[in-house]
Amino acid sequence: MNHSDTGLAESDFLKILWDYFAIHANQRMQILNFYIVLETFFITGLLTLFQLDGELVAFRFTVCISIIFFSLIFYALDMRTKTMIKFSEDALKTIEQKNIAKYGNEIMIFSIEQEKTLYERRWNWIAKRFLSYSKLFRLIFLFFTLIGVLGIVFEIYNICWK
Repeated sequence: MNHSDTGLAESDFLKILWDYFAIHANQRMQILNFYIVLETFFITGLLTLFQLDGELVAFRFTVCISIIFFSLIFYALDMRTKTMIKFSEDALKTIEQKNIAKYGNEIMIFSIEQEKTLYERRWNWIAKRFLSYSKLFRLIFLFFTLIGVLGIVFEIYNICWK
């Protein structure tokens, strides 16, 4: 077994980096899935509250504020998880670059993905604007935040002009 001064073989170190990447990439998707389910629950409750008769203003405001609050919280969680994924991607790309001579450029998936994405963004207007998880996730966060804001505006409208 080929060990370095740290006692870890290069393959052990690579496994640690890959596991770190996989954990955070999976966590990012799980966070988004949970967020969508949570916000759908809030919006369903909000729509139900708007359909009910009675003075439920405080409840409707609370749900709208919750929609906005959780959008901000999950956006912050996503930014943190994205940063952690980026750290592991950069480390894995460094290892790929170190091993190009040994294995060839064709199997260096992190480096190839980066090159292809940059190429697509350079030549494709749609890809330039929308081709990233972060941009698409931001649209989801913005969508739910706007629903919360519209709920508040609608409630204020009902209070002032009814």
